[in-house]
Amino acid sequence: MLRAKKIKSVAVLGAGSGGCAIVAELHKRGIEVRLFSRSQHRLAPLRKNGGLAYTGACGEGFAPIHTITANIQEAVDGVDLIIISTPTNAHTWFAEALKPHFQDGQTVMLNPGHTGGGLAFIHALRAAGFNGVVDVCETITLTHGARMVAPATVRVFLVMENVMFAAFPGRHTDSLLPQVQELFPGLIRATNVLETALLNLNALEHPPGMLLNAGWVEFTGGNFCFYSEGITPAVGRLIQALDDERLAVVREFKRKAGIYLAEMSFIEYFFQIGLTSEAARKSGDVYQALQDSEPNRLVRAPASLKHRYMDEDVGFGLVPMYYLGQLVGISMPVTYAVIKLSSLIRGVDYLNQGRSLSSMGLDTVPLDKLKAFLEGGYVANSTT
Repeated sequence: MLRAKKIKSVAVLGAGSGGCAIVAELHKRGIEVRLFSRSQHRLAPLRKNGGLAYTGACGEGFAPIHTITANIQEAVDGVDLIIISTPTNAHTWFAEALKPHFQDGQTVMLNPGHTGGGLAFIHALRAAGFNGVVDVCETITLTHGARMVAPATVRVFLVMENVMFAAFPGRHTDSLLPQVQELFPGLIRATNVLETALLNLNALEHPPGMLLNAGWVEFTGGNFCFYSEGITPAVGRLIQALDDERLAVVREFKRKAGIYLAEMSFIEYFFQIGLTSEAARKSGDVYQALQDSEPNRLVRAPASLKHRYMDEDVGFGLVPMYYLGQLVGISMPVTYAVIKLSSLIRGVDYLNQGRSLSSMGLDTVPLDKLKAFLEGGYVANSTT
């Protein structure tokens, strides 16, 4: 676990827009950064520049990067904090790759964890034979909204506010949060990683947008604004239906397992993190909330259906939500329909290939023991 000291060095694993936005933020705070990517092609322009140019909400500047590497041991050796900022379907790969290299005092932060990321990461570590102690903390979503505007330049269009944060095991959240808040002041405490899992907004908004705009995506190659043009009133109604089912699951965890989670609507949290207007919040209309999302207004649609808006947000977003619903006996017919139709148009069996209860380590935890498990984590020498 991070000791009570100032974080001075961070490894950022992932050199996409999210990871690069984090690099820009850490540079402003005087943190030594090492940047890792599995792709030499992705690292090449950053190496050539000696770092990263950034613009937008983080200001204008250039962040020299201490180490730019495709060697994960070189990236993490001796750093205070390891941040994984990649699509969440890569969490298992990173758990296996990091297993031989963890050192005492290091903590992994999933930025973001999305639905069940922290649970899946720890479970994958244990499955790979890791018997040591490592703490994982996660954010509900990326701390920054950003896009790469050139191979070595990131534009940060929003620094998120009120980003929920939790650790697994949960007993470490209160000690980890103040330290990580020094890097990301917009973080707030979540009850546990189940709360962050069940407030994954991307899983609610992206799959409906992709599914109901599939023809337009394929015909135009994504030549339209995903949120302002692709989210129509009909798409908004589907997002609302998914959200209604999600909230039913949240309420049932309270009733059946005594786990009190934030019963917060899509629109409410979309507003709290800074993505829509007060007027949209008051309207209760998902369509208006997306139309009033100024930071997202000009974001282009994906060029094809083979994209994280489907593969990540269905397989590792909606699918684990659906299985969490099954855990507490909630029927989710709309969620199931979106998963099945998305599987059909992508040619991917998301229900069988996505994140399951077993991959989160929850298949062997009795419901009446779940609250204690989320707080206490795995018991030493236990197979649970």
